[in-house]
Amino acid sequence: MKTFLYKIVLITIVFALTNFLYIEVLKKTDWSLSKVYKILHFEDKDFDYLFLGASLTLDGIDAQYLTNKGIDSYNFGTQGTSIRSSYIQLNHYLKNNKKPEVVLLGVGSLSKSYKDYNNEFTISVPYQYFYFDNKLSFENLPMVKFRGLAIENLKQVVSKEHREAEFVRGQLRIKKKVPDNTKYKQKLDRTIHVSDYEGASHLFKIDSVCKKNDIKFLVLEMPGFKKTQNLIPVGPHKLWDETHDTIVLYNLNNKDLVSKLINSKNDWLGNSHLNQYGAKKLTKYIYDTILKK
Repeated sequence: MKTFLYKIVLITIVFALTNFLYIEVLKKTDWSLSKVYKILHFEDKDFDYLFLGASLTLDGIDAQYLTNKGIDSYNFGTQGTSIRSSYIQLNHYLKNNKKPEVVLLGVGSLSKSYKDYNNEFTISVPYQYFYFDNKLSFENLPMVKFRGLAIENLKQVVSKEHREAEFVRGQLRIKKKVPDNTKYKQKLDRTIHVSDYEGASHLFKIDSVCKKNDIKFLVLEMPGFKKTQNLIPVGPHKLWDETHDTIVLYNLNNKDLVSKLINSKNDWLGNSHLNQYGAKKLTKYIYDTILKK
């Protein structure tokens, strides 16, 4: 009986230590978790510009380029981030750091046509884990909650392009080149409305936080593959509804702009994500045509 109890205790200890080591390794190696964890612990930072958003922002905004131009910037984009997650992230950042002058949010393609204005959208797993108290349960064990990340991290070890990737001021820089072989839709979007974005109610929540703190807020429709592009002018556009003030949006996914700005063979990382070469071109355009004003 004592031997049995001893084995149970030993297995429990080993299991607990394995889970602890697993999450500690992910904090250092996984692109999403390591970045969310780092930003969560920012204190007394004094960035001029913050860029929020999901992976399109993560790959596509070169904050170092802007910093070299005299705008102290940081790219907060993380994989799988919803507008709601960005709202949570901004609130937490403002509690422990100095307020920025400008917050810019990169959003996904209009071609997805979510048409779901009030959708809360699931908070991405890294945000759930680090920003909220996790009850002790089997589902919340790191090796259970983050089991899929083991495969993703294995890819980072096997792939040469992923091994050579680096974070620079929050931007994930990857040199990998994947040509855009997609085709334009037969009928390209020509109009824009706030309901085109899933969880768009949180756009106005971010806007309210920015207004309260005297921060300028801009939304950027990020460029994507041909199959996602539209004929909507770059803008600026005004997003609004019956109960909220207007939000300024610039459409960087205009067909003519993307074809002129981005090389379809050399500037994409894959699936509408820019590699480090395309990101620098896009950021230069944002700086020259939007931020200088």
